[in-house]
Amino acid sequence: MDTDLDKADKALLNESAKLQEAIKKLDSIDGRLTEMARLTGKLSEEHRIIILKQRATKAHLQVKLTKINEELPNWKKIKMKNESFDCYLWEGLSKHFYAFWKIFKSDSPDSSNLQSSIFQREK
Repeated sequence: MDTDLDKADKALLNESAKLQEAIKKLDSIDGRLTEMARLTGKLSEEHRIIILKQRATKAHLQVKLTKINEELPNWKKIKMKNESFDCYLWEGLSKHFYAFWKIFKSDSPDSSNLQSSIFQREK
């Protein structure tokens, strides 16, 4: 007979699996768009927005996954790739995404420099 704690752990593990699957799908989208940009040598504004939104979503999901991992007993912890670096990096990035987005979409010279430096790395 399952105890309430076991049910809670199972719910957390189920949620974790869903988050991990969503993160994999977002990685796939990112990879395809980045590859398309590399092959064509250009990336439309619409695709740039999609990439930025999916990366912000991925960051949000990774933060949720980290919080779930912290709630589980040690023996049930979910092993995440580069957990100590990636999750905290993404957590920090997601907190500042809105400010970044405002700069990115503005007409200032900083925005142009930011856009060109981001997408040069992806080519």
